[in-house]
Amino acid sequence: MRANGRTFVVTPQILLQGHEFPSSDRRAPESALDRVAREPATATIELTATREGKDIAASIDARVADAGARAKSAVSIAYVDNALVSDVKAGENKGVRLTHDHVVRALKSSPASAESFSARFTIPSEPGVSPALVAFVQNTVTGDVLQALALPLADCR
Repeated sequence: MRANGRTFVVTPQILLQGHEFPSSDRRAPESALDRVAREPATATIELTATREGKDIAASIDARVADAGARAKSAVSIAYVDNALVSDVKAGENKGVRLTHDHVVRALKSSPASAESFSARFTIPSEPGVSPALVAFVQNTVTGDVLQALALPLADCR
């Protein structure tokens, strides 16, 4: 919200590197995506996870080489679920069954200057749900993502 100069929260059509793109300008996000794809990552992330009963113990090591960038960055771990289903009861989608992917159930963050931190998530045992951890390092001023990775938890031991 702050990075895009808004005074209220909205759900953007397209959000890339923390910046909102209007749906009317279809070429702008494609151009930005091409630019981002060519840029090398400016942070490294190592993520490990182990299952302990219904809990997932996650450990992340993140490094931002540039001290100036590191001072303005945060490292985060999100626990996400995929294949969640909801039956819409009212509104324009009334009667429709929707499937939701990448639903953030928990988010834990730390300044990147800490270089590493650990997090624990309780994973619900729902049939058909496909959980994952997503780790990312983000510039807290601009919203730019310096590095990101996802770790599916289906095979986590």
